[in-house]
Amino acid sequence: MSSEIVSKEGRAGFGAYETWYRISGELDAGKAPVVILHGGPGAAHNYVDSYKLLARGGRAVIHYDQLGCGNSTLLPEKGADFWTAQLFIDEL
Repeated sequence: MSSEIVSKEGRAGFGAYETWYRISGELDAGKAPVVILHGGPGAAHNYVDSYKLLARGGRAVIHYDQLGCGNSTLLPEKGADFWTAQLFIDEL
């Protein structure tokens, strides 16, 4: 098995915003993918990046940056009432 991990990055529309994602491995590999949720707000996918290595075992790994973090749309003008658990559930 090759140690090289094939990755694809993109942006998914979420209302007027964009959510950045990266898929490491192949989604059609026959195993359910793992979605990695980072902490936040403010912390992006970087500190959980090593989970992409799970793809070496044939399971795709999906990282994403929550709205307002990392490579996704940043919204520093939004107040505390905007940042709800429901917002992040809907985004996911």
